[in-house]
Amino acid sequence: PGPPPPTTPVAPSPARRTSAAPVTSAADAMKLALRRRANVKIVERRSEVRALIEHLCEARVRDPEHAAEVLRAAEATADSLGLPLTGDEWGERLLIPKKGGGVHFESAERARASLAFRRGNVLHSAVTWRAQLIERSAQCSSLVGSFRSGAGGGAHSKMQMIGRCAEMFASLRKLKREIVEDEGHGAALAQMSALGVPQQLERDARGLDSAAELLCAFAAEQALLELRGWRSEPALTRRFRASQTLVVLTAAVELLRGAHKASCAVDPARLPELQDAIAEVEPLAVPAGLDAADELGDAV
Repeated sequence: PGPPPPTTPVAPSPARRTSAAPVTSAADAMKLALRRRANVKIVERRSEVRALIEHLCEARVRDPEHAAEVLRAAEATADSLGLPLTGDEWGERLLIPKKGGGVHFESAERARASLAFRRGNVLHSAVTWRAQLIERSAQCSSLVGSFRSGAGGGAHSKMQMIGRCAEMFASLRKLKREIVEDEGHGAALAQMSALGVPQQLERDARGLDSAAELLCAFAAEQALLELRGWRSEPALTRRFRASQTLVVLTAAVELLRGAHKASCAVDPARLPELQDAIAEVEPLAVPAGLDAADELGDAV
């Protein structure tokens, strides 16, 4: 995509500036001194400021990977100039008065600065959101991979592993709600398109769906392994393992139900299979508070 289409942003007008807040404390005086020092840097390096503004306005961003490169370079330069993208809007920030009257950056320059600031912030959103989506998907894969290899699963019970999968799923869903399902997401995508910022956030979000499927498949696998172990127990000890097995099965069912409710593609056969397993185990589970010796009765 090319640079954004021509716009006619309105620069802040010196006539509309409000007077500076009065200095009433040492902290206020320090802030004012720091502001003046920053102003001096911006004015002294105005050629670099103008180059940064033009770069952000005109950069032809090829793809999401290139967007990250453009953003990193722009952020580094902006920070060195005292114009962070997370700071004041640049059109306002460049409204620096001259001694004797007038301003150092004219209206057209400040309008251009406002456009650069807007495009920089849209770049920041696209790059940051993409990195978050990809990282969370990778974390899910890494978690399951470590459990499968024994690096993370060797010291964990099945219940602990399913619990970690449930926590990761909740984290995954929270991130998706905050980015892709947020009510402002459509407007953000439209702004990216208008300002020539390529993105593939919908595709990146589908990576979260795949990660959710992986978590659910692993949790179901562990629950069925627990069921198999319970079934292999002798009749006497099976009754006392039933409570543990029921807890594991229930945790896996809760995770799969949550995934199904969130419209994640999970194996449709798994949930009924686990529900049938609960129905099989539950009647034999030792009720909470029942002493093992009471349960044994005459079976000595």
